[in-house]
This record gives sequence, C-alpha cells and structure tokens, in this order.
Amino acid sequence: MARMFPPDVPPRYPSQGEIEVFRQLRDDPGTADWVVLHSLFLAEPGRRAAGEVDFVVIIPGVGIVCLEVKGCSADHLRRENGLWFYGPGDSGDPRGPFRQATDAMHALRRRVLDAQPKFRNVLFAAGVVFPYAPFSETSVEWSDWQVIDSKALRKERLGTLVKAVADATRRHLSSLPNAPRLSGSGPTADECREMRDLLRGDFEVPIDVRARARSLEDELARYTAEQFFALDGMAENARTVFVGPAGTGKTLLALEAAKRSHAEGRRVLLICFNRLLGAWLEEGTKALKPGVSAGTLHRQMLTRSGLSQPPQGAGVDFWDTELPAIACERILSGLLPESDYLYDELIVDEAQDLLRPDYLDFLDISLRDGWGGGRWRMFGDFEKQAIYGASTLNLAEFLTRWAPGTPRFALRENCRNTPLTVSWVHYLAGLNPPYSRTRRPDDHVHPEIQFYKTSAEQSELLRATIERLQGSGLRARDIVILSKRGEGSCAATLAAGSWAARLAPLVRPKEDRVGYSTVHAFKGLEAPAIVITDLDSIEGDEAQALFYVAITRALQRLHILAHESVRGEFARILLGGGSNS
Repeated sequence: MARMFPPDVPPRYPSQGEIEVFRQLRDDPGTADWVVLHSLFLAEPGRRAAGEVDFVVIIPGVGIVCLEVKGCSADHLRRENGLWFYGPGDSGDPRGPFRQATDAMHALRRRVLDAQPKFRNVLFAAGVVFPYAPFSETSVEWSDWQVIDSKALRKERLGTLVKAVADATRRHLSSLPNAPRLSGSGPTADECREMRDLLRGDFEVPIDVRARARSLEDELARYTAEQFFALDGMAENARTVFVGPAGTGKTLLALEAAKRSHAEGRRVLLICFNRLLGAWLEEGTKALKPGVSAGTLHRQMLTRSGLSQPPQGAGVDFWDTELPAIACERILSGLLPESDYLYDELIVDEAQDLLRPDYLDFLDISLRDGWGGGRWRMFGDFEKQAIYGASTLNLAEFLTRWAPGTPRFALRENCRNTPLTVSWVHYLAGLNPPYSRTRRPDDHVHPEIQFYKTSAEQSELLRATIERLQGSGLRARDIVILSKRGEGSCAATLAAGSWAARLAPLVRPKEDRVGYSTVHAFKGLEAPAIVITDLDSIEGDEAQALFYVAITRALQRLHILAHESVRGEFARILLGGGSNS
C-alpha cells in the first residue's frame, strides 16, 4: 500500500473519480513504497495560480507523476468549440485536462527546484485519469501515453499504468534535441520522504496564548450578551433573583442591569461583598457616575455612618454588626438627605455573601420602598460560593421575611470556562446539578495538576509554572495565583524573597508583575491563567467550596499545585463517580 497524505479522503468528498483513484493507488500491492499526495494546492506568488494537483505520485527510483482526474461518464465527456465539458450543467473549460496536468507539473517542478536545486535531474511527468470513461481520442495537444482510461484500468492495476506514464515521459524527453539530463535511478526512498516533507510536511505551531487572551474578552462578552435574554425576560418584574453557579455571567448581567436602569433615569446602587470585585464594578460604571454608585457594601455603610475610616483594630463584630447599626441609626435620625442614601434601584452581585439581617436592614432603608415594594435585582450562587461565612440566612429565609413572592430566574449555561475545566467542576468540585451547557469551545488543553511534598518543592514548581505561562506569550497581568492562605501562601513567601520583583499582591496590582490573592478575595473575578497553590484538601464542604471557586476563575489555563496527600482524595472522588456534595 502507498503512503497516502492525507491518509483518508474527507467525508462527503465531491469527486467520486478522485475517491476511486485514491483507493486504487492506496491498495495496489505494487505501490508499497510510493508516496502519494492528494489534492495539493500550488500557490505561486507573482505568477498565475496553477491551482490544484489532484495527485502527486512520488515513486522511488522513477520520479514524480502529476495526475489530473476526470471522473465523468462517457455520456458527458466531450470537447466542443474548443471547450471541454465533463458533466451536465458544465459551462466548459478552455484549458482541458492535459493542459491542467502539464501546467501543474511545471509549477510543481519550479517550486521543488526553488527549494531544493538538487532535484533538478529528477523526472517530472503528467497524466490524466478517466476512471469511468474510455478515451481513445488523439490530438497534437497530448500524447497517447498520458492517458489512463477505464479500458486500461480493466486490464492493469493503476500503479502499473502510472509507472508507464513516467517511463514513456522519460523516453520522450530523451529523444528531444538538447534533452535534459535525468537521473537514471530517480529519487531514493529518503529523497521521496524529503520531497514529501517539502511539499506537505508535518508541523506544529504553538498557540499564541497572548493573542488568544486579547480576543477572549470579546468572546466572553459575546457569550454573556447572549445571556441578556434573562434580563429581557424579567424586565417587567420589579424584583428578581437570578441564581446560577460560577461562570454563568452573573456579574456582567449585574453590570448590564445597572446600565439599563441608569438609561431609564433611575438612581442605582450596585454592590457586592469583596473589595477586588467592588473595585472592578466601580471601574465598569465610572462613566455612569453619579447616577450609578458601585462598590462594596461595607464601603457604602462606612460612608453613611459618617466615619472617615474604621476604628483601629476593627474586627468582625464591627463590620458585621456595629457598622450596619451606626449607618442605619444615622439614616433614620434624619441627619442625611435622601439624595445621600436613597436609591431607585438596588443591584446586588454575589448576593449569597450578604444575606444577614444587619446588612439587609441597611439595604432596606437605602432602597426606595424597601425590599418588599422597591425595585431590585439580586445575582448569586446560593449553591456553592458562600465561602465568607458572613451570611446567616439562606435565600428562602430571606425571601420569606423580606420579599415573599419574588420570582427567580435560573442561569445554568457556563460562559467562562472551557469544557475540560467544566468537567473538573462537575466531578471534583461537586457541582450538582451540573451546567446545562458550556458555551466556550473546547481548546483541548487539560487542567494541569502537580504534586509536591515540601514547601521548597512547591516554590520551585510555582516558579517553573509561571516561567512556562509567560514563555507561552501570556503577560504577567494575565496570570493570577490563588491560595486559601494569605501571608503564608507560597506566592507571598516567594514575593518576600528572590521573586520580589516578579510578584505583587492583587490589592496593589502592578502591570509588570504576576498578581497573587486569596481565593476569597478573588471571588467574582476571572483571569486567563489561574495557578492554585497550597492545596491540601478538596474533601469536605469548606475545602470543596474553595476549590470550586478557585478553578472556576480560569479562562484559558488552569494549573494546580497540590500536596501529595491530595492525590488520594482525587482518586477517591473519581473512583466514587464524582463528588455529590
């Protein structure tokens, strides 16, 4: 069997004649050491395009034969008024198959010799195959030995007939005055492979990850914009809870809801829990000020409390209880004009982190007509992302007490992660029920996990991972390192030592440095490349929730550095059919 490139004819290939020639060349025992290129396109800069060679047959010890295939029936093959017609409805071809084959052969020879002059003595020949038609016509425009028709194919194998075209071409060229000097033995087996590599060599081009990252924002915006039907569908409702797991576009929907409300003339408060997300929302609504106020709930309460900054050493009790009480008291005392605290619409992102009575009471008096009669939109993942421990109520308890009858809208299509990352979310992070659909196409890049035994080993793995990611084209700002730890994380340790010039905490971002953060602080955000460090468990509700939040931040690349002890946890979850938490 000949070595065919490509090895098969594509499904539904339009030319049945080429399929037949492909099969006969491939299956002929006499072509065992031949190299055959099917459908080779020839682009010639500065010259008229030679088009496509149906088959380039490279025969060791003989030469190269270019075949043009005309798979027409005898009823429709004709030449009339100088035009060739190959089938019903054909508009006519003035060049004809023999001219096509010869032009393609000369173009091929030029390209080969331009690249490798050493092949100048190799024989190049051209022939035409009519697999379904007998062809006995003669003309000064072709030679009889260039024809392989259906009658010849009934008598001889195709390989024998192709070699006969080459041999007849060699005799013809040898009879010409000033005949070209041809090699008597033709190309060797190694030269045949070299010529194949020259004409249709294998290659692998690394993906430009940086270019992919640049286009990713537009891609994600497009997928999320297609989710705007959720806002459209619930527009007639004054109050709606949008529920969905990570990656379903909730934050961008919240931002769009704020823009739409502002366009309709309402004064809008857009809030969330964590500081990095609050800064991102504020930046995204900067052009809408003062009509839209965006940021964290705690900053909003601090402003209304009259405090310029929190007391020194302020702890959890201050933020969760004392600050909401001070802010509420100041509003209710009438010390603030309505224009300072009252909004026409409230939009809450990552709402699962804000369901505690102290916070809800403050928001109730900040919204015109309150939770029960006002206009608001709430976006949250009430299944897996309540990792702060700030909320003391679930969604049902909140709605029963503050806004009974509020409709919910479920978002289940993942717009952020690739399918391979989504599979980790399903099986390892315990998302149940799973996403209904993954919008991103599969880039076939698997999440990568590496195991370490010591802190020093993890530090070396982190350095190598960052080097690889930046070597692939990603900028420092495209990479984010996440850990459940703060100051004691692997990244923080490196930043305090030899890598101080290459790493920076995300609370103080720098364009030329890779950012690092806790998983908690980065919730609601995303990055082209996520590196998770210090992973010592994925079992149990808290560990699994953190793992879920961390891996769903990745847009393109996901790298995990886990302690050796986690290897067994991965195995237990996978062998058990995935986590059901």
